[in-house]
Amino acid sequence: MSIREMALMAMGMLAFAPVTMAVEPEGIPLERLSCTSIMVGKKASADGSVMTSHTCDGRYRTWMNWVAASYNMPGATTDICKGLMRTETAESKDRVEVLGKIPQVERTYRFLNTAYPCINEFSNVPEPVGGVVWMSLDNPAESPRVPIYCGSTKLPEMLSICGNHTFREDAALWRFRRTNRMATLRWGESRKSLEPARDYFLAKGVREIPYVRSICQEFLKHGKTKEAADYLNGYTSDFFGAELLRWDELYTSYWKRFWSGF
Repeated sequence: MSIREMALMAMGMLAFAPVTMAVEPEGIPLERLSCTSIMVGKKASADGSVMTSHTCDGRYRTWMNWVAASYNMPGATTDICKGLMRTETAESKDRVEVLGKIPQVERTYRFLNTAYPCINEFSNVPEPVGGVVWMSLDNPAESPRVPIYCGSTKLPEMLSICGNHTFREDAALWRFRRTNRMATLRWGESRKSLEPARDYFLAKGVREIPYVRSICQEFLKHGKTKEAADYLNGYTSDFFGAELLRWDELYTSYWKRFWSGF
């Protein structure tokens, strides 16, 4: 099963998810908080890859960052916190309550800190380049995927700001969301330009995986670990920037096309 087929399957499952009338104490219908996860083992994929996908359908924070690995002294502790899913940035503490402390382990791995941290620097592939996370913001049926290699160490700054609290142009979420919402109003027409753009970036990212790996492995062969990580950081940043530009162009084109009404 290819990554494209996985993405299309996930979209289909989301489109036909059952609807319930149950409501959380906050007043949010539970069907809006029902996340979707799909796992594919190596015997079910075309190339032996192990894949997992998760769609967060709740109103949780959308910022993300890489948390560095650490070696901790004996007796070190870590805080147990409530409210981290509602923060606006990694530094935000206004919605966070410390409930207690637990002993910290001797060593932690670098991990991608999202609403549901699920990968670390060694995920999927047991070598420094690592596997690939295909991150999508807003509606996964409309937004492009951002390739984040597990061997990278830094993300574009716009991904470190949550867009679920309020409209912010410096939050990556809204650069995709506003275009997607505009497209949805005239989906029969706008999908003809938005879906090809979405698929173009996914195909480009998949096609370039062997090349990206070869560049990194060349660095690593000569002991240049930092240079390999810097290359992966730059690759994700450039890829993400191209997607933002394309979605900004689509947003402008929809306004010009539909300015007289939807």
